[in-house]
Amino acid sequence: MTRVIIAALSTVALLIAGAATTQAATASRSSRHPVAQHRVAQHRVSSVHKVVPPKTVPPKTVSPPKTVSPPQSAPPIAASTSVHPPLAKPGYVIFGAFTELPGLTEQVSVTTRETQLGRKYALNSHYYDWADPFPGAPENADTTAGRTPMDTWWGIDPRQIVNGSQDALITTRAKAVAAYGKPLFLRWGAEMNGNWYAWSGTKVGNDPTVFVAAWRHIRDIFTAVGVHNAAWVWAPNADSHPGGTDVTSWNNWRNYYPGDAYVDWVGIDGYNWGATDTWQTFGQVVGPVYADYAGRKPIMIAETGSLESGGNKAAWLAEAAVWIKAHRSVMAFVYFDTNQSSSGLDWRTDSTPASLSAYITVARDPYFSGHPG
Repeated sequence: MTRVIIAALSTVALLIAGAATTQAATASRSSRHPVAQHRVAQHRVSSVHKVVPPKTVPPKTVSPPKTVSPPQSAPPIAASTSVHPPLAKPGYVIFGAFTELPGLTEQVSVTTRETQLGRKYALNSHYYDWADPFPGAPENADTTAGRTPMDTWWGIDPRQIVNGSQDALITTRAKAVAAYGKPLFLRWGAEMNGNWYAWSGTKVGNDPTVFVAAWRHIRDIFTAVGVHNAAWVWAPNADSHPGGTDVTSWNNWRNYYPGDAYVDWVGIDGYNWGATDTWQTFGQVVGPVYADYAGRKPIMIAETGSLESGGNKAAWLAEAAVWIKAHRSVMAFVYFDTNQSSSGLDWRTDSTPASLSAYITVARDPYFSGHPG
């Protein structure tokens, strides 16, 4: 999804993030992280892009960033060596969500929704800024409840990563993930093929290779530290900005792919904007990226949702389940279950009783009863 982060806010966030305590990091982030701020901005960018072509930034000749080798002296963390990353289970879908309901903490939101569904989520999604400490209390709560956490880790200018200036922070995060010692999904730098994040190619001279180098650098450090419990989820936006679904565009998702050796799951972030833009079926939203990686990597629908306006949301949810069953490389389905009332965007699964009923039907379908192997 298109996310616009106002530069001033981003700068402030980076300055204060390093001083954040673990307790602050586990609190609701609706006032801090882009997930709760960018949705309307995304639609506006999307709509403008379709009506008025944006000014083209001419490609620049950018010297290849100097790759700094990851630290080789970091000792392996024994806690992680006895576990493995969460694995796909063919024939089943891991059912999960990011759940943040009005007036409730994320933890209470999740348990409230699980009570309505009559089941536990198998995957619970969390969001962290670049300097936020994780994993911590939210992930431990997931483990206790039988869920596998997915930590989305927002990035920074990728040139700051490949030049080695962030190695200490990355190493600290790697040690924390290893010490956690239980399976988790790790989704760094999502939606890199948009034009709204510092790690997007549009921010570094229209050069996707800088993102690729940053991804590999981070994962190389995690490998050097000895992290064995994280599954790396590479998650582009379902359509590129600019470029849409044109695979010949310099900004197409294919150009950001770090390579099979560096990716465990391919995620897809894609939404149906309904009457605010164009009503799309679930298959229309996620199909193009799926077609490129199906059979190559397990596919996770890492963020998705639908608005009510412009069609039938309950029918959209039912159709999503049918589409997933027919496309067997999809092995995880994560719904963005929150309401941005200030912007009028209600992605919640209970935006109407009919939509909640359809969502409950999906949740109780045995095909969606998978748990990571």
